[in-house]
Amino acid sequence: MGTASKPPGKAMYVAPRPDWDWLRIVQRKLYARSEQQVDYVFCKLWGLVTDPRNLRMALARVAGNRGRRTAGVDGVTVGHVAKRVEASAVALI
Repeated sequence: MGTASKPPGKAMYVAPRPDWDWLRIVQRKLYARSEQQVDYVFCKLWGLVTDPRNLRMALARVAGNRGRRTAGVDGVTVGHVAKRVEASAVALI
């Protein structure tokens, strides 16, 4: 017999749907460019990496991982980052 699994709790952070759509479009464009022009040099990737939509997506993915409560090498957990993101969003309003 197995032990009863713990019911899932409230999601720590969920990225907005437009962010998911944006990321999927960017991924498809990058893939298509790499297939069409094998020698193409991608010069604008840093802008995509640091785009707030991409960062929100990364936070949502990490927040969904099993190890989200474990602090990284900097001692910060996903919960701390999510709280900072929420505080920043409230400050903008």
